Amino acid sequence: MKPSPPVQNLCRYRAASGNTFADLADGQAWYSRYDCLNDPYEGRYVNRSGEPAVDHLIESLRVLCFSRRNDNLLLWAHYADNHRGVCLQYEFADDVYRGQCFPVKYSPDQPILERVERYPGTGTLSINTDREAKVFLTKSQDWSYEEEYRLLRIAEDPSASGERRPVPARLTAIYFGLRTSPQTIVIADRLLQDRPTVEFWQASLAVGEFRLVFEPRARLSPA
Repeated sequence: MKPSPPVQNLCRYRAASGNTFADLADGQAWYSRYDCLNDPYEGRYVNRSGEPAVDHLIESLRVLCFSRRNDNLLLWAHYADNHRGVCLQYEFADDVYRGQCFPVKYSPDQPILERVERYPGTGTLSINTDREAKVFLTKSQDWSYEEEYRLLRIAEDPSASGERRPVPARLTAIYFGLRTSPQTIVIADRLLQDRPTVEFWQASLAVGEFRLVFEPRARLSPA
């Protein structure tokens, strides 16, 4: 029997909203323009190369943000409506994870771009993760608690603030917050009736430690 390819899990914290329910229904998500993200330093760097090529690249990129963790108390508070929302867990095939998902690095200093390299003959920009890519994959150390990974794509409409596109991964679990309403859980279950393998988990507070614990939550019977 051929062995299964390795997989990686990443998580998205979401409020219980119409947009989140739409994401569950069609397997898509909102990829944001860099200057629409919540960090005012997004895409800012010290450009010593004298070239605007990376600026143009940043303008064309759209980003979908994930975290390595499903139990971060601050992420639940900041991105999941103060524990009223959900955390969606996606399983990425190893080739997609390695080729499209990039870890954010955290630093006290803005990244510096000393030079830009291009492919001989074509003049196309050469993207190196330790050189050009660091300008859109580096954030202040203040954000390090997020343990963020980014899925990047080139915009189909560069003038738009973002675009809804498929997530190239399989939704495997939904973690419900401490204050998630019963109505939200029912809606999520109904939207995923054709995906019975998606696991449901319920958060609760650990005793004696500042952390969340999760217990399996039964899916509803088919309507």
